[in-house]
Amino acid sequence: MPLEWWSAGAIVDAHLGDGYAFVATALGTIRRRGVGAPPPDTIEGRLYAMPGDRFVVDPHTLGEPTPRVSPWFGYSPLDPAHLASIDAIVYVKDTGSA
Repeated sequence: MPLEWWSAGAIVDAHLGDGYAFVATALGTIRRRGVGAPPPDTIEGRLYAMPGDRFVVDPHTLGEPTPRVSPWFGYSPLDPAHLASIDAIVYVKDTGSA
């Protein structure tokens, strides 16, 4: 049976409106879990191509990327359909080998 619920962030957003910012997290690779370099046309792929290993980016500068599919159930890539509701993305290129 499909279930739906409001997260704490969604509830706060409903009360604060423009006074609330949502910052998402995106990862490039999780090699120990089989998540390699992302395809270049995805959100994570566009971020992966940027210089630096960790940074914050305005998601509205990423254009119209395609969805990424993760080979590991423990990682859910960002959905491009949600970019309009994200205020910033904290990006980590590689989670390391440990």
